[in-house]
Amino acid sequence: MKKELGRPTCLTDEVIAKAKEYLIRGFEDVGNTVPSVAGLGCYLGASRSSLYEWAGKDKDFSDTLDAIKMKQEMMLIDGGLGSSMNSTIVKLMLANHGYSDKQKMDISANVQPAFKIIFEDDEPNELPH
Repeated sequence: MKKELGRPTCLTDEVIAKAKEYLIRGFEDVGNTVPSVAGLGCYLGASRSSLYEWAGKDKDFSDTLDAIKMKQEMMLIDGGLGSSMNSTIVKLMLANHGYSDKQKMDISANVQPAFKIIFEDDEPNELPH
């Protein structure tokens, strides 16, 4: 049997269940306005890097982490539209979900000149001898 090196993982079925609990109502129970990865880390007593490491190793935990991000996104949208949240903070947090308020302009165009200038020489092109 192959022995794993490094410190043992703290990801257990109990931790996964607790993460799901945080998603459902736990974030509100501890006073968080919206669920977040940082909030989950505090709730579980784990670092952000551990959370992402666990998500890379366990599909169930990964799905829970994704659900936390989606729930946060939806709560921010609803809170921003309903004016129950600070719009500046909502805008800042939604930027982490790929939203932006930038206007993109396409300035490429195939433009033809309106007129053409032709220079004609009235003099012959031959040089004097």
